[in-house]
Amino acid sequence: MHLLHFSIKRAHHRILRFARGMLHPFAITPARLDMLQAIHRSLEVPTQSEVARMLGVTRQTVSEMLDALEALGLVVRIDDDVDRRRTLVVLTSAAHTLLRRVHAILVRSGIANTAAARTLVDSPKAPAKVAALIGLTKDVRRVLRDFARFVPPEVGLDEHDLDRSLDPADRAIYWRVVRYCQTWFNHLPTYYLLFT
Repeated sequence: MHLLHFSIKRAHHRILRFARGMLHPFAITPARLDMLQAIHRSLEVPTQSEVARMLGVTRQTVSEMLDALEALGLVVRIDDDVDRRRTLVVLTSAAHTLLRRVHAILVRSGIANTAAARTLVDSPKAPAKVAALIGLTKDVRRVLRDFARFVPPEVGLDEHDLDRSLDPADRAIYWRVVRYCQTWFNHLPTYYLLFT
């Protein structure tokens, strides 16, 4: 394996492990969260095939993931009244509650942005560097024919409220995630830890 491919593979595995830890308090995996967010961000109630196109995965993968999400009470599948061959995917109220909490605790607060920048060993105060790296990864995806359309929700640096809007239970989870991030990045210079 070429050194570049090996490095990207290793980074991918480490980032996934890190993301699993960040989502651990919510009892959900990164892949399942991506699917819930993709369904939520769809303009209409999507079919299983549309979810597969949004995420750039096979219909079989979507079916297996939806089985797991259905078992967790986060989605239901219903037959389309107009076309009986189509199966629609609908989020449950539990899924909407989960997505609201994940958004408030990880996204709106700013910890996800900070953690993403840390994962790239960069400062969240230097968004141009992060944007450049995102651009490079988009180029790699294009060359490798990754046609996934889903993009996770983003909140700008100027819109972060840290933990100010969180209730006490969610604030406790926020600080648990912050401490988790700090354990991952304690090998970096103090400058990086001061802004986490």
